[in-house]
Amino acid sequence: MYLVRPELIKLLKSAALKSLKIKISDEDVSLEHPADPAFGDYSSSLALTLAKQLEQSPMAIANTVAEAVRKEKLYLEKVEVAPPGFINLTLTKEYLLHETARVLTIRELYGCSKARAGQTILLEFAHPNTHKQFHIGHLRNITLGESLARLLKSQGVNLIRANYQGDVGLHVAKALWGLTQVSSIGSQLTKSRKLGLEKKIELLGEAYVEGHKAFAKGGETEAQVAALNKKIYEKDPSIMPLWTETRQWSLDYFDLIYKRLGSHFDRFYFESEVFAKGLTIAREALKSGILKESQGAVVFDGSEYGLDTRVFITGTGLPTYEAKELGLASLEFSEHGPLTKCIHVVAPEQSSFFKVTFKVEELLDPGKYALRQEHFDYGYVDLKEGKMSSRAGNIVTALSLRDSARLKAKELIKDATLTEVEREEVTEKVAVGAVKYSLLRYGARRNISFDLKQSVALEGNSGPYLQYTYARARSVLRKLESAPSLAGFTSASVNLNPEEGAVARLIYRFPEVTKAAAADYAPNVLGDYLYLLAQKFNAFYDKHSILKAAPAEQELRFLLTSAVAQIIKNGLNLLGIEVMEKM
Repeated sequence: MYLVRPELIKLLKSAALKSLKIKISDEDVSLEHPADPAFGDYSSSLALTLAKQLEQSPMAIANTVAEAVRKEKLYLEKVEVAPPGFINLTLTKEYLLHETARVLTIRELYGCSKARAGQTILLEFAHPNTHKQFHIGHLRNITLGESLARLLKSQGVNLIRANYQGDVGLHVAKALWGLTQVSSIGSQLTKSRKLGLEKKIELLGEAYVEGHKAFAKGGETEAQVAALNKKIYEKDPSIMPLWTETRQWSLDYFDLIYKRLGSHFDRFYFESEVFAKGLTIAREALKSGILKESQGAVVFDGSEYGLDTRVFITGTGLPTYEAKELGLASLEFSEHGPLTKCIHVVAPEQSSFFKVTFKVEELLDPGKYALRQEHFDYGYVDLKEGKMSSRAGNIVTALSLRDSARLKAKELIKDATLTEVEREEVTEKVAVGAVKYSLLRYGARRNISFDLKQSVALEGNSGPYLQYTYARARSVLRKLESAPSLAGFTSASVNLNPEEGAVARLIYRFPEVTKAAAADYAPNVLGDYLYLLAQKFNAFYDKHSILKAAPAEQELRFLLTSAVAQIIKNGLNLLGIEVMEKM
């Protein structure tokens, strides 16, 4: 068997050529899944597209094409025409059940393809700055990035996971100023070295808030922070031991979070690593006329390209984020061989920044950079109760959110056969899955008002609901004394009732959903599909017994239940969410 959508597109193109003597492209052939199954598994508006060009009525064109399609069969039970000119295609029971059986043949690979084999994509995500807390905004970034990484890899992409972290700059200087200049914080520094990692990070957060206040006041304290910033760039021995120590606190803290979220990276880049190279490249760009001097600074005048003017080197000779980006790009595009694309998962306020740096890089080396960089932005996250700010100190950290989710998740774990250790493991998976799914279920560019109670709910479109559906399916399969032998199973021996048919008519769509979710960078498309599949499966499960069914029916229902469980497992894995056998 094969992915049926592209074959249907070929069939409609061939039918149009034979019956209408017109050659059309794949893009001309729309194929959608009708919301009402009475209109088939696929519906095409091809006739509506061609009507103006051929000067014929859409219904006449649809009937002509439909008649040509009927002659080809191709796993189609029905080919019908509906006003004002839709061609509706219904797949055969044989195709649906053959594809369902294929799920159990290839299991973890179902939904994967080699469609994008040969592409090398560097996906840069997470991006927490050292000396600052990892908050819910970072959590959306890493959750999105992790899912995109898995989706792209599932389609055959050679994927490189990168993480660019700010370990120099004003934010670091502010934190170190707070540690060294605010006595109430400085006095805790020695004590904190004997405490756990989370206490150290809390201290850094307090120091940053105080340092930011000092810098914002202007005058002497602003000058002190600026001087400290310069010392860090110059690697002044008077500050480097503290910088090194506290930087490692942050990196250890981030590593803990990555492990708890199930993320990993192939390459960590740091601003301290790229700023010198960025300065060199920016100065070369100044000599070549791409950048220019302005009031003692080095800038890019974007007016010629409809872009902003942005500073690359400050009047004091320090590199800005823009100059550092030049150094980063140089490394990213030289360390991994030719890149098809470099995708930066970064919040939308950096839109102007990326437009300018991409343009400068393109002007520096069009063969290397042109059309190969992309800024993937995403919406903001706030709690339902209000906004957060690390500068003001009122943020919700990733770990505190996870801990809150764990408390609520414990209430959902009902399986009495779980040991205490198993219960803790399941609670962790449910809590992390709940938070992740809540951040992925919406379109990436949509702003989110995060609702913890809603995220850790066993009803509705939530991570726990999908995890529970998987556990429910696995539970009933375990209750069968022995798995039915499918060796003699044939589609001719059974008929699909409405609930069974509803499940079967979703199963075959999974590969095309994963392909579309990867192509559009849209994990929410996959989430919507899994929720619909879970709904249809639970409706089937509630109405029809598997354990008490007649042999032929039991074989069919075992097949459907096993396939649904496998697809939910595969789909949640692509979202970065774990499943559990018991819940």
